Amino acid sequence: MIDASEIDRKVALLETLLGQKFGASRGSLTARVRKAGRRLPRWVRRDVLRVAEAQSALQGPPKLAVRVDLPRVDRAFRNAERWLKAVDAADRRRGAILGMLGALVFNILVLGVLLVIVLIWRGFV
Repeated sequence: MIDASEIDRKVALLETLLGQKFGASRGSLTARVRKAGRRLPRWVRRDVLRVAEAQSALQGPPKLAVRVDLPRVDRAFRNAERWLKAVDAADRRRGAILGMLGALVFNILVLGVLLVIVLIWRGFV
């Protein structure tokens, strides 16, 4: 027989990991995946949603619970959990900050070059 409490435990763990790593700390598992969006690879989103679908199927009519492919759900959970645990939130934040600073420095450099070109063109330099 299918153990719904085991699926609920897996969903709770995935919700916790999404909250810690991506700041998606409110709502159902599907809402958290939607909030994390494209920061998650497509296959991780698919696997997490497969676990969420299994949970909703187990909460529904008992005839639908029999149709849940538990080995596939378990494999999806293990893959998603492994990837989410490997994500380094501090490194992601550092990368985002460095990306913004790099874009800012590039824009300032382009502005300076354009300023020098205009000054040369106008004859001031």
